[in-house]
Amino acid sequence: MALLCAVCFAAVSTMPKTDVMRQFFYAKSILLRHFMQEMDNRFMRAQLILRPSTLTLTALVIYLSALRTHDATRTVWILTGLAKRIAESLGIHEDGARLRLSPFDTEMRRRLWWHLTALEASAPENHGFNAASTVSENKFPLPNNINDDDIGPQMKEPRVKNEVWTETSFSILNLDLSRRLRSAVTNSNDDFNAQVNIIEETDHVMSQQLLRFADMTKPICRAADALLRISVLKAHFISTLQKWLSTGTRTESQYSHLPQSIFSTAVKLLEDGYLLQSGNLFSDFAWFYQQHPQLYALFLVLRTLHASPERAEVDRAWLAVDNYFTCLADFEEAAELKGRTSCVWTVLNPLRNKARESRSVIGHTKQGLPHAEFLSSNTDLDSTNSISQNPDPTSSVSTFESGVHLPFTRTNQLGLEHSAFDDVLAWQDFTDWFNMDVGGF
Repeated sequence: MALLCAVCFAAVSTMPKTDVMRQFFYAKSILLRHFMQEMDNRFMRAQLILRPSTLTLTALVIYLSALRTHDATRTVWILTGLAKRIAESLGIHEDGARLRLSPFDTEMRRRLWWHLTALEASAPENHGFNAASTVSENKFPLPNNINDDDIGPQMKEPRVKNEVWTETSFSILNLDLSRRLRSAVTNSNDDFNAQVNIIEETDHVMSQQLLRFADMTKPICRAADALLRISVLKAHFISTLQKWLSTGTRTESQYSHLPQSIFSTAVKLLEDGYLLQSGNLFSDFAWFYQQHPQLYALFLVLRTLHASPERAEVDRAWLAVDNYFTCLADFEEAAELKGRTSCVWTVLNPLRNKARESRSVIGHTKQGLPHAEFLSSNTDLDSTNSISQNPDPTSSVSTFESGVHLPFTRTNQLGLEHSAFDDVLAWQDFTDWFNMDVGGF
């Protein structure tokens, strides 16, 4: 029953609110709370910790995968740690083929372990800290590129990987991207050329191994192509940003000197992220992209707008920020239902207010009003806590808008300065963005 409840919870999580009401005659939030309570009861009855099983663990992983779509608290991360320890106690992290398990059990265990490690890999950006454990699954085989109908408990021999697009191709693409690109941006021992080679090799391998079989008339294939391109762009952005942060003294004024190319790339990530997470591009996959927020880019853009409100492309940046904030509405709504504010939202709103205040000060200064007079007369700042409800999605220009195969700008690796490419920093160098004292700006 735990597995059934997990599947039901995941199904409701991936549906738009209007579809849930039309099909089930209940509000989406009510159904989600119902299934969450059922999941708690089922796990208690199954004695998940005392008597763990692969079936119950599978239910937990499905539940956590869907839960992070609308929950920005650290609940998912904490439970993922528990799930990983349960998996290790069951030996899921060991290759079933080496343990001489059946081909079916081997394949299912691979899928389970890879989705679990993907959940843990998202912790740094989703929650603002560095994961204590390292990703060590590079030698662990990926699931096979086969359809579900190709496997079953009765199979005696493992199925050969299909040289076609299958039901599991999208998931394999996502898992392999997570492994390869995370290795590129977290390995501080490699020089810049090695970092770029890993990212570019990942782009090439994914295109040749899986996407070359994709039928781009199908939404899932176009969504996979978009996932690859925004992931590669983000990897270039993070590695370059890490290097820039390592070259100077960490001061508030540092962000006023941020290279324009890094700023423009961050804005572009917000524009493309908005189209994907809002469902304007692929409505059936909005829930998936909501699990991959562009929080690094959002925090960088806001901090830079606060420190340098008159830099180039400021209007484009503000449009991207306001649009992207609408993608975070579900996180805040879910947190409010629990009587608290999400950990990410606690920082986001004050930081956006500070950036808007800097922009308003510049505007009033140009009109000849003294700064003190502006501050005393500005009574509308608190209204910025509300989310922009009606952004114009057509105003945000993106690489995804003009067709299926839309290349990135590859000139000088996205136009980022040569001096910015070198050794990368560890992920924890970003943690102060999430735990900073906003009032100190």
